[in-house]
Amino acid sequence: MSRVFYLHLPADFASAEEDELDWLDVASRAEGRDRLQDLAGQASGCRVVVLVPARDVVLLDAELSTRNRQQLLKALPYVVEEQLGAEIESLHFATAPKIGKDRATVAVVAKERMRQWQEALYQAGIEPQAMIPESLALPLQGGDWSLLVDGADATLRTGVVAASCLPAGKVDLLLRLSLEQAGDARPERLRYFNVTADAACEKLVRGLCLEADVELILDPPASLLQLYASGLNEDSAINLMQGEFARKDLLQRFWRPWRAAAALSLALVILQSTAMTLDYMTLRRQDDDLRRQIEQLYRDAFPETRNLVDPRLQMEQQLKALKRDSSEDEFMRLLAACGPVLRRTPGLELDAMSYRIPNLDVDFRIKDFQSLDDLKAELLKLDGIKVTVSAVNAEQGSVRGQLRIQPGGS
Repeated sequence: MSRVFYLHLPADFASAEEDELDWLDVASRAEGRDRLQDLAGQASGCRVVVLVPARDVVLLDAELSTRNRQQLLKALPYVVEEQLGAEIESLHFATAPKIGKDRATVAVVAKERMRQWQEALYQAGIEPQAMIPESLALPLQGGDWSLLVDGADATLRTGVVAASCLPAGKVDLLLRLSLEQAGDARPERLRYFNVTADAACEKLVRGLCLEADVELILDPPASLLQLYASGLNEDSAINLMQGEFARKDLLQRFWRPWRAAAALSLALVILQSTAMTLDYMTLRRQDDDLRRQIEQLYRDAFPETRNLVDPRLQMEQQLKALKRDSSEDEFMRLLAACGPVLRRTPGLELDAMSYRIPNLDVDFRIKDFQSLDDLKAELLKLDGIKVTVSAVNAEQGSVRGQLRIQPGGS
């Protein structure tokens, strides 16, 4: 059985040359903190397991129409699309090893983030066998829950593949919502790992546990990686290295049957290169002319620019920044306009809120239909706001539904 070597990527990880990260050699129990590019020798010959930041991975529950894993991976983005606030083309989806009869847990992470992590690892000479969200490495004993407060984040694990993460300042919201959603299935004990020894946070958690009649167990870890190593079960955890982000040695396996065809293609390329050389100078002159035109267009659009290194890239960055600022401003405008009305509405409980240009969707529970009509009327009084109500269902003692708030109206 190969040695296991754990790497823990910090939430702000950006560079293999500059950023330091924690590592643990399980066999020798040696651990430390070094730059990624300095760890290739120590990780050589080991099974490398990389724990990625919980804040970058969202765990969702999806209904199934098939148990075929390949078909499931293709369908998952569309099954959970409504629960996400980003375009599915920019997201990577991975499933748990075990799939239920009609439901499955799916991990969602930005493709850009996965590429950043894997490129840094491979450039440092490290080939991981698994990349697992750190939230699924918290110890899980029986029906207990585990809560970790580490620096800026609070992570709560409530099941084998069930966990969530919020900023540490919202640990009360994280714990309260999770307990409400659990209902009668709430745990008897909560194991609390307070790495930062935050007394105020501990007092808050203790109060919530007392209120919910949940036993609080304080369990300060010797080190964060030792804690994760003791709680990780790779047989049940979600390995993000699926689909296009699977191990690179799979590419080598599929490469062998194509070697002969590749050799013929290479010969053809060599023959064609002679003709291409004749066109090179002409294309080079055209490229120089095009670059000068792009530079002039950029300077006309952004006359305050001084340093112009890559006009095409800089233009794309400027356009992305303008688009992002516009969408963020619109979201904040809708929230600022509607927030006071939602806050002062009696009996209103917010279950969820999501924004996808240009719609702000609010899932809610309210005491009756008259209160719902009053709330809608108050929102429609706001300038520049259009409100629609959908998916309204009457439940025992309350009404559940969704408000869609859009720019528009009078």
